[in-house]
Amino acid sequence: MNSNNPRSQLFWLFQSCGWIVYAMLTELMIKIPSEEPWTIHIPHLIIDVACGFLITLTLRRFYNCFSQQELKVKVALRIMLLLIATLLWTQIKWISLQWLYGNWWLSMSWFDFGTWTSASLTMLSTWTAFYYGIKIYLDNLEQTQKAAEATHLAKESQLKMLRYQLNPHFMFNSINAICTLILKKESLQAVNMLEKLCDLLRHSLYTDPLEKVAIKEEIAMLRTT
Repeated sequence: MNSNNPRSQLFWLFQSCGWIVYAMLTELMIKIPSEEPWTIHIPHLIIDVACGFLITLTLRRFYNCFSQQELKVKVALRIMLLLIATLLWTQIKWISLQWLYGNWWLSMSWFDFGTWTSASLTMLSTWTAFYYGIKIYLDNLEQTQKAAEATHLAKESQLKMLRYQLNPHFMFNSINAICTLILKKESLQAVNMLEKLCDLLRHSLYTDPLEKVAIKEEIAMLRTT
């Protein structure tokens, strides 16, 4: 994905800030109260955050790959992927902690498994909710902007077509012709021409330039000029 894309830049900003906040909360609420040695809990915190960061990047890639699937399939695949990512992250955190303590392998108790897995699932589910919430908001905002741009372009096109219809040279020539008829005291012809000009202006102002016009209407309008 293009790094210069504003949406991509916004993702990386939220991604970085979110995991920094996670690291700080984990340190203050879990690591420090647990009284783990600094030589263990700092490396483990780095491994925890780095793995979570990379796992969510992988989730994002797969979520985008599933976007073309049907809704039911898409939801099922994302739930399955979220559960797999949760189990993987839990095992990485557990194994890395045991390795830092010098234990090559120590199986998890059901209590530890439930606690650690719930924490991982909560974090990844929260990340997923924020990801889709922001994505939906940006998609709606982009659609709103596109609709506003389309409306603006339509109005510009309408104004341009109206400008073309009310050609200044045509207006000046028509007014000069009417003035000439008045000076020549040909009042009936001047009034007739003025009425035709009014009809043309009325047609130009009240007819939508973007709508199709029947040929007979165009011919009738041309006969008045």
